[in-house]
Amino acid sequence: MPLQPLYEALGPLKAEALPGLYALSGPDVTGDFKGKAEISFWNKFLEGTPSTLQALASLGKNETQSDSDFEQIEAFCYKEKDAGKLVVYTTTMGIVRETYNNCMKVKQILRTLLLKYEERDVFMSNECRAEIRDRMSCEHVLVPQVFADGQHIGDVETIERLNETGELRRILKCYKSMDACTTCKVCGGYRLLPCPVCNGSKKSLHRNHFTTEFVALKCMNCDEVGLVRCTSCQ
Repeated sequence: MPLQPLYEALGPLKAEALPGLYALSGPDVTGDFKGKAEISFWNKFLEGTPSTLQALASLGKNETQSDSDFEQIEAFCYKEKDAGKLVVYTTTMGIVRETYNNCMKVKQILRTLLLKYEERDVFMSNECRAEIRDRMSCEHVLVPQVFADGQHIGDVETIERLNETGELRRILKCYKSMDACTTCKVCGGYRLLPCPVCNGSKKSLHRNHFTTEFVALKCMNCDEVGLVRCTSCQ
């Protein structure tokens, strides 16, 4: 396949960023990246901003990458995963009352504005805890943190300030939904359910083909505490 027409179609900046894209996603479009098909990831690349493309183009060129480059690349990756979503990282652990109350405060503001959001509980999920650390580039992250379409909106202070000025309603109006305050009838609003494979035990039974005995294996369908996300409200 001639490369010159491809280079001309992409333009010099996208062509320079292409190796960086493939370093993240792999060179084919049959796999999976951040829970999305790579063909969709490619479409996001074509819509990428100049700063994102420059960050991708810089991958591998220097011994170390700048913090701004990492921030641009991380935002690009999560923008694909969280496309069209309003995501709130919270905790249901009530031991630290101030943190718990701040989470409740942010959720109440979003519900008052009839904004539909996806809650990710860092107390119940190691995956969510690792994810928010990665997104904030910090080992000790304070929740709540709000993201819209993969972009960081802010913490409780930012949300309160934006709400008081009316700016929050404006920037998040696309997430407004009349069923934002309804409680899921399947999980009761907890967003998590016991694994249907192991019933929350984390053990999966497998019959040995050479004997009549069953062997207990670790269930791969659920998280570390035997829970799965409710598909009805996610």
